[in-house]
Amino acid sequence: MLYNAAIGGMCVIPGRRWRAYLDTIPYSGYPRRFRRRTPDSPRREVHVSRFLRSIVTLVAGFAMLAVLSPAPQASANMVRTLRYDASRAAEFRGVIDQAAQIWNSSVRNVRLVAGTPADFIVYADNGWPRAQPTSLGRGYVWIGRQATSQGHNPLRISTHEIGHILGMPDRRTGRCTDLMSGASAGTSCTNPNPSAAERAEVDRYFAGWLAPKVQFNQLHVDQSLETVK
Repeated sequence: MLYNAAIGGMCVIPGRRWRAYLDTIPYSGYPRRFRRRTPDSPRREVHVSRFLRSIVTLVAGFAMLAVLSPAPQASANMVRTLRYDASRAAEFRGVIDQAAQIWNSSVRNVRLVAGTPADFIVYADNGWPRAQPTSLGRGYVWIGRQATSQGHNPLRISTHEIGHILGMPDRRTGRCTDLMSGASAGTSCTNPNPSAAERAEVDRYFAGWLAPKVQFNQLHVDQSLETVK
């Protein structure tokens, strides 16, 4: 019995019946490797054009699907989650939570959540605000009361210091619109939000498109030039 393979009308015939079937198909013009000669019959050739066309059609169809399919969107598994511990931040604990939410609403490739074991720890002390990133997303932050006692905004300080943990260096531009300008913008600046350029920079860090510009394993003190003098 013949079995229809449903590929371009080809049939699969086992054993001797297959050889007999080949002898019944007159066709010419195909390469010698597709030809078959029998002792008692003239030269015959296997008709394979439909089969080849079917294979080409299938391959082209799969290629078209690959081109037309939409690119996969970023999933939750592609977002890096950083845990922070603000239990030692004293009166600044709530401010640290607000700063984390500001970063969460500003960037897409990293998310900050409170929890342990922590990727970075936040302290409160009587010195000047500072941060020590040990690697991208890891390190230590100190919210210093010296700056807040001089009138600097605690929320801006917190988002600025977390910015160091996220790979951002100090940029003392004096502009209030730049979060990483820090104390150089003066006590009148209360803006706690990163600029569009700063948001994009952090996203590139965590996407692996850009090397972090902050120096790791160094203490970054957010102190204005006037205070240093």
